[in-house]
Amino acid sequence: MPLPGSRSSLVWMARPDEAQRLHDLSEAELAVEIQLRSHGELGLIREIGPRKLFPMIRQVARKFAARRIFLVGEAAHVMPPLGAQGLNLSLRDAAFAVESIAASRGDPGSALAQKEYDELRRSDVMFRIAAIDAMNRSLLADILPFAGARAAAMAAISAVPALRQFAMKRGLGESGTLPAFMTN
Repeated sequence: MPLPGSRSSLVWMARPDEAQRLHDLSEAELAVEIQLRSHGELGLIREIGPRKLFPMIRQVARKFAARRIFLVGEAAHVMPPLGAQGLNLSLRDAAFAVESIAASRGDPGSALAQKEYDELRRSDVMFRIAAIDAMNRSLLADILPFAGARAAAMAAISAVPALRQFAMKRGLGESGTLPAFMTN
């Protein structure tokens, strides 16, 4: 993710043993690894900030709403970081919760509002988690056909404006069902 001042925040997904190896490298060694693996796309790496290791997990609540409580964001779902999808889903959760509560006509915790919210959010969240999981698995796969398919897909997205636009809209959550105020 780009940051101000010609800086970036990097999320590097790897198998646990490789993640530990990378974490244990010196700053200079890690800078070289980043340069090599990114093919120089990030520019010259001059400084490495603090590093952290997190397991790649995904969890989804059994219910997104119950007992007059709406779960939003990471209270409802946790997934590996990929293209800010967790943030995008969290913002959509909040927007749908507000819309469901506003439409509840005086009973913000009504069973109908909760059922509607749960159904809308569950389908979106499960689709995105499945897509992110498939992408993560393809990124970690050392099998040549996976690497070739991934490279071909990324090249197509880069080369074809309509595909790039579709991917960006899907990633930003601008397609599929949206709360009414997000479509105006």
